[in-house]
Amino acid sequence: MTSFTEPPSSPGTRPSLWRHRNFRRYLTGQAASVTGSSISSMVIPVLAVLELDATTAEVAWLTFLGQLPPALLALHAGALADRHSKRRQMIIGDLGSAAALASVPVAAALDRLSLTQLMVVAVVQGAAGVLHDAAAISLLPSLVDRSLLQRSNSRVGSLFAVAATAGSNLGAALTALLGPARALLGDVLSYLVSAWCTVSIQAPESSRPAAEGRRLHPEIGEGLRYVNGDHRLRTLTLVNATTSFALALLNTLWALYLLRSLAMSATAFGVVLGIGALGAAAGALAAPSLAARYGPGPMMLAALAITPLTQIPLLLASPGLVWQFAIGGALFLQLACAAAAGTTQRTIRQVVTADGMQARMQAVSTWLTSGARPVAALLAGGLGTWIGVRPTLVAGTCLLLVPLVVLYRSPLRSLLDMPSSGEHPPAHGPRPGALIGEPPPGTPIPPSLHIPSHTSRGDHVPPSRSDIRATIETYLSRLAEERPSLEGLLAVLDGTEEPSSRATLPGHVTCSAVVIDRDRRVLHIGHRVTGLLLCPGGHVEAGDRTLLAAAVREVCEEAGLRPGDLCLTPQFLDEPIDVDVHDIDANPAKGEPAHQHFDVRFAFYLAAEQPPALAPQGEEVAGAQWLPYADVRSPTLRAKLLAAEADGLDGRPEPVSANALIHDGAGRYLLHLRDDREGMWEPWVLALVGGKRSRDDAGLEATLRRELAEEAPGLEPAELVPFAVQEATSVDGLAVPMSVYAGRWSGDAEAVDLREGVLLKWFTVDTLDRLRLSPGLGDLIRRHAAEHPTVEEPPAVARPLPGEAPAGTVLHVVGVHLYLEHEGKVLLGLRHPDSAYAGGSWHALAGHLEAEAATAGLVREAFEEAGLVIDPADLELVHTVHTVDRPGARPRIQLFFRPRHWEGTPEEREPDRCLAWKWWDAKDLPEPIVPYTRVAIEGILAGLSYSELGWSR
Repeated sequence: MTSFTEPPSSPGTRPSLWRHRNFRRYLTGQAASVTGSSISSMVIPVLAVLELDATTAEVAWLTFLGQLPPALLALHAGALADRHSKRRQMIIGDLGSAAALASVPVAAALDRLSLTQLMVVAVVQGAAGVLHDAAAISLLPSLVDRSLLQRSNSRVGSLFAVAATAGSNLGAALTALLGPARALLGDVLSYLVSAWCTVSIQAPESSRPAAEGRRLHPEIGEGLRYVNGDHRLRTLTLVNATTSFALALLNTLWALYLLRSLAMSATAFGVVLGIGALGAAAGALAAPSLAARYGPGPMMLAALAITPLTQIPLLLASPGLVWQFAIGGALFLQLACAAAAGTTQRTIRQVVTADGMQARMQAVSTWLTSGARPVAALLAGGLGTWIGVRPTLVAGTCLLLVPLVVLYRSPLRSLLDMPSSGEHPPAHGPRPGALIGEPPPGTPIPPSLHIPSHTSRGDHVPPSRSDIRATIETYLSRLAEERPSLEGLLAVLDGTEEPSSRATLPGHVTCSAVVIDRDRRVLHIGHRVTGLLLCPGGHVEAGDRTLLAAAVREVCEEAGLRPGDLCLTPQFLDEPIDVDVHDIDANPAKGEPAHQHFDVRFAFYLAAEQPPALAPQGEEVAGAQWLPYADVRSPTLRAKLLAAEADGLDGRPEPVSANALIHDGAGRYLLHLRDDREGMWEPWVLALVGGKRSRDDAGLEATLRRELAEEAPGLEPAELVPFAVQEATSVDGLAVPMSVYAGRWSGDAEAVDLREGVLLKWFTVDTLDRLRLSPGLGDLIRRHAAEHPTVEEPPAVARPLPGEAPAGTVLHVVGVHLYLEHEGKVLLGLRHPDSAYAGGSWHALAGHLEAEAATAGLVREAFEEAGLVIDPADLELVHTVHTVDRPGARPRIQLFFRPRHWEGTPEEREPDRCLAWKWWDAKDLPEPIVPYTRVAIEGILAGLSYSELGWSR
C-alpha cells in the first residue's frame, strides 16, 4: 500500500500524529460531523413531538426511517467508495446532509414544516451519512502509515466519544436558545466544517480503472466474499454484529428501566451517560498500550469477558444514590471495554485489508451491525412486554457471551502482535471449510505460541507480478520453443503496470479453464455477441488468489459448476496447459483501444463419474457444448490436447497428492501441525506429512519421499506401502484425490529438523477425539489401527540419541548473526510478512548452520542474503544469547559476530525472505524487532558478551 505520510524528523523517531496535517484535518472534520449528528439525533425527535405533535407511532416511524439507510445502502456505499474517490464521496455526503437539514428551519420559518418533510429529511440524512461514513472509515489507512493505524484509531475513537456527548448537550442548549428548528443550523454548520476539512486534505488516492463499466453488484459480492474468505475479518465482523445485537437489545430498555423501575432522575440519568462517555474515551486512548502489553487477541478477549459482568449492577440495582454510582461505574467500564476492543479490531481489519477493498470490508460490518439493531429493538420490545423488562435484560446480558465465544474459538484469541502491513490476503469467497483455521476449545495449542499474521497473498488481491512470472517461466521450461511468441507477455511482466489489469496496454493477462470429461471432450461456452465457442475464461479479478483460482472462478461463473466438481490433471497439475496470444478489437463504447489478451489456460478433469448439470450464467453466455479434442476451437490448445492424449490425458482423475501415515508399530501415529497462514491447505490442523505431486516426480511414492525430505529431514520410514485413497478439498475448493501410504518409523519426533509447519508429535488412537484433525484423518487412523494391531509397547519417554549424549541432554539450535555497525548505526533487515519466523519484523542478517563452522556459515549467509563479502578471519564474536521461545520449545544459541572489514553495499538478494535493508540508530531501534536481536544489540552497547532470554529464573 502507498500511504501519503509525513516522515518523522529523524530516522527511527516515533512520529507524532498531531504534526500530521492530513490526519489533523481528517480528525477535525470527523469530530465536527459526529458532533453535528448528535445534535440532530437529539433535536429531530424533540421537533417532531413539540412542534408537530407527533404520536408515539409517528416518532417510532421517524426513528425507524433514520436507521433504515445503513441496512439498505451500506454495501452499495462501500462499493462506490472503493471504486471512486473517497474524499469526494465524503464531501457529497456532508453537503447532502447539510442541504437536507437546512430545509427544516427554512420550512419552519415559512410555516410549511410537516412531519412528512421531517421523515424525508431523516431518510436523506441517513443515506448521505452512509455514503460519508463508508468512505471516511476506509480513507484513514491511506492517510497514515499502517504502523500508526492503532494510534490513529485510538485518537479517533476517544474524540468521537467526547464529540457525541458534547453534541447532545449542545443540541439541548441550542434547542433552549433558538428553538428546535433553528437548532439544526448547528448541525448544518458542522457538516460544512466537515466538508471543508475533507477538501483541505492533500493525499493521493489510488484509482481503479478496471472497475469502470462494471455493475455495482459484482463488486458488492467481492466485498462479501472478501470478508467471509479471511478468518480474521470474518471473526471480527461476526463479533461486531453479535455485540451490536446484544447491546441494541439492552439499550432499547435501558433508559426505561433506569427512569421507571429504578426511579432515576433525568439529571442523574444524564450524569450516568456522561460517565459512560468518559469511559469510552478512556478505553479508546488506552487501547494501543493495552494491546502492546498483553497482545491484541488477549486484550479483546478480556474486554468481551468483562462486558457481561458490567451488567450485574444494573440487574441487581434498586432505587438509591449508591446504586446510581455503581451503575455509572459499570457503564464507564463497559464502554471502556467496548472502545478498547472496537479500536483494536478496527485496526486489525484495516491492516490486513488491501487498499482496493477497504470500504467494502468496512461496509460489510456496517451492514450487519446496522441491520442487527432494528431487529434487536423489536425483539426487546416483544420480550419486555411478554416476560418483563428485567428478564429481558438478563437475556441480553447472556447474549453478550456470544461474541466472547466467537472470538475464543478463533486463532485471534492468541494474537500477540498487530499483523504486519505487508501484502494482504485475497477475496473471492470462503475457502472450503473456512472455519478450519479456527481451533475450538480443547485444541492442544502451546500456550505462548504466536498466531502468525495472514499476510500472504490469498483471497483478496490479484496475483502478484512475481507469481505470474513464476507460472509463465514454469510453462516455458516445458515449452521453451514458445518463448519468442510470448515476448509481448514477458515485456508486460518486465514493466511497472499490473499484468492482469484491464488498463494495462498493449496487453494483459487473462485466464481460461479447460474442463475435460470422461469421454475426452472439452467444455466450450457460446458467446452471444461474437457467436464464438470458447473455453470458459475472462479477466483476473481482485479476489483471485492465483491465475489458476481465476480460471476456476470463471468456469464456475459461466457454466454454473462448483469448484468441487473439478480436479487437477496428473499431466499438468497446477501448471498451464497452454498460453495463447490473441488480438482484441477496439471498443469505442467502453473507451478501449485495440489490445492483446495473454490467455493462460489450465486443464481440469470432472471429479465425479457422472457429469454435473451445466447452468450457463450471465447475459453474454448463450449455452454450452462438449467438443472432442480434435474439434476444440483454439488451434494451440487443440494441438496440446492431442499431444497429451498419448500421455494419458483421458479425463479420468488420479491421485495428485501423497501423504504418509507414519506409525511406530506400538500404537502411536505421527501427526504434523500445519501453519496458520493464508493460502495454506488445511491450516492450523493436525494432519499427515506429505504434499502435491510435481512434474519431475517419477510417481507418488517419489512425491512422498521428496516431501518428507523437504518438510522433515531425518524422517525416513523404511518402507512406504499404499494404504488408501482419499479425496480432500484444496484451498481453491477443487477436489483432490490423495494417495495415503503407510510407513513405520520409531524415531524421536522432536529431533526431526522440521522445515514446514509448527510441530511434529506422536499421538495414540485414544487421544484422537480431543484433537483438531484434518477431515477424515481420525477414521483413517482408526482403520489402520484396527487392521494392524500393536506388536510392542510404546516408549514411556522420547528416545535419546543413542551414543551421542548423556541421558537428559537437549539439542540446541545454533544461529549465526551479523552485527554490522557503521557510524553508530546497525544494519537490520525487514523480514518478509510470509516468513515462517518473525514475519514483518526487523532482524539482523542471520541464518542456521549447515554442518559448517559458525564463521563460514555467516560468511555464506551474508553473501547469499545481502551480497556482502566478508573474510571469516575478520569476524569476532561479540555477543551470545541463550534463548528459548516458550516452555518445552527447543533452546537456541544465537551467536552475533562483528566484522572488522567488509566489502559491498547491502542489497535484497532474497526478497522472499527480506524486503529491505536499513541502517538504524543502535540506541533507537525500530519496532517490531525480533526480541533477542534487541537484547543482543543492547548487550553489545553495554559491553556485555552474554545474555539470556525466555528462561524462567
